[in-house]
Amino acid sequence: LNRVTQELKRLLYKMRNDKFQEFTANLSPTEVSDYSLWKVTKHLKCPQVCIPPIIKQDGTWAKSNSEKAETFATYYNEVFKPHAINSIIEQNVIDYLDSPTQLDLPIKPFTPSEVNKIVNDDLNARKAPGNDLITGKVLKELPRKGFIFLTIV
Repeated sequence: LNRVTQELKRLLYKMRNDKFQEFTANLSPTEVSDYSLWKVTKHLKCPQVCIPPIIKQDGTWAKSNSEKAETFATYYNEVFKPHAINSIIEQNVIDYLDSPTQLDLPIKPFTPSEVNKIVNDDLNARKAPGNDLITGKVLKELPRKGFIFLTIV
């Protein structure tokens, strides 16, 4: 039995090798044949990626891509479900958060004199500008109308 198995392996190897030799004999690396030899070489050098089958919920194997997709779809459909709200407290919290009430008092607007005081007293003119690229030196040189405009914005 072992000798017959080895003989079969040798015959299969020889048959595959002969078939491949016959296939590559007709290929050429020229533009006329659309560089078919290089395409075959590239294909042979690329590793064969085999995606293994997955087990379905009924215990059978999903081998085709459509079966795998269907298996994943049913699995994720069962796993990712929204939580059911059973508690009255949770519902009250959601209702409170969805209510249109204002939680904080509105911010008091700045006056031009407050902005002027901060710019002239606390702002270092030598610091790097921020995202707006306005330097401290420019802010210190602003006239009163500039501070009024800043407080309007």
